[in-house]
Amino acid sequence: MITRREALVFVHRADEALVLFRAPEDAYWHVVAGGLERGETFDAAAVRELREETGLSAEGRVHPLRRRYTWTGEHGGEVEGECYAVEAPAGWEPVLNEEHSEYRWCSFEEAAELVRWPEVGDCMRLLETRARRRPRLRFAVKRPRTPAVFFLRFGSEAAAEEIGEVLRDDGYSVAVEAEPAHWLLTARGDVRVDSFDVAERALTALAESRGGRYAGCRREPAA
Repeated sequence: MITRREALVFVHRADEALVLFRAPEDAYWHVVAGGLERGETFDAAAVRELREETGLSAEGRVHPLRRRYTWTGEHGGEVEGECYAVEAPAGWEPVLNEEHSEYRWCSFEEAAELVRWPEVGDCMRLLETRARRRPRLRFAVKRPRTPAVFFLRFGSEAAAEEIGEVLRDDGYSVAVEAEPAHWLLTARGDVRVDSFDVAERALTALAESRGGRYAGCRREPAA
């Protein structure tokens, strides 16, 4: 019988994962986790627990890792949970609340061995395989010919800036601006007239790789 519904968030950076040590009366290593409040979805609980337990605000950047499954909780009874993953920003360190006394960055395998429940360890190993398979964000289009402006929208500044660096490396002039509901990335460059479809497909895939979307382009007259 399901006695508790819980969202778990696996925080990672490069080749490391974050584990938290529950306050002394609990005394075990775990990931960010917490029960759903009345009327709350798993997705919303994941974002809330992450902010409460580590101080990280990552709405729009928390992605499903493993959908609903069950295990036996610490007080008995079946726990129904969903697992999520989020990549920590460069240089970020957690600010713990009263539920935890310390934290540790370690390899995925070490984290999988540290956490209390085998099911959580399995998810940690799943995250490692996905992180290692993630493609490098690079693409190229044919040699430039016609000036154009491309628009991409993202839920976070970090995602927009990361994609912006990729486009700068490919020779685009990039600007990132805050708008009421998202961050707008504007990329200016020169593309062959017969290559706009190639550029648009590449930009669509690039935006979606970081939870964003391609929002169109504007061709400009040649100087």
